[in-house]
Amino acid sequence: MDSDQAGVLMVPGFIGGELLRDAQQEADTKVAWRDVHSTYVNKRGLTIVQNHDAYALDLVRGSHEPLRDLTTLALVASEVVRFADELAKDIPTLKDWQPTEQSLHRYDDPEVGLSFHKDNLRFRRLIAIVALKGMCDLAVRDADGNVTYFATEPGDLVALRAPGLTGHADDRPEHAVLNLRTDDRISMMLRENNRPYDDIPGFDFDNL
Repeated sequence: MDSDQAGVLMVPGFIGGELLRDAQQEADTKVAWRDVHSTYVNKRGLTIVQNHDAYALDLVRGSHEPLRDLTTLALVASEVVRFADELAKDIPTLKDWQPTEQSLHRYDDPEVGLSFHKDNLRFRRLIAIVALKGMCDLAVRDADGNVTYFATEPGDLVALRAPGLTGHADDRPEHAVLNLRTDDRISMMLRENNRPYDDIPGFDFDNL
């Protein structure tokens, strides 16, 4: 995940077995999905296409009541935090990484689930994505326009570099969710916001 690399760490089969099955069941039956399909132009002037439903929890300001029904997904999140703690032994800047938000996306377009973009600068050090259901490609595009595809399957973990991980001010990977190979694809994302008490323009939480 050095600044001269793609900025992506793939961990195939990060979760599996009963834990994965229970997480899939929770996502299918206990998540109050919200339709966020849209197309818009971001501050960088890029047209962003998002073909997915979402469910997002603010872990700092929001009610923790929804987590009582999502105990398995909370357990998966704690496994990700433990993984980051292990990474911190080799990457000291990851010490005490703690997500401030937990969100789920359910993609349904076979070609573009989420077009190329960079995550907000306020998300620090590491962005962790656990694939829960379905198969697709995480595509990463470098500054020369070259695209690398990472095929993801249920149980895989994808860790993306975020500001503060290396010595560079901004070496966020530009990435997209493409080439859905199943009817839908569900993933859970954990991010650490360095301004957790400030609203994020255009982003809504379901527990505020």
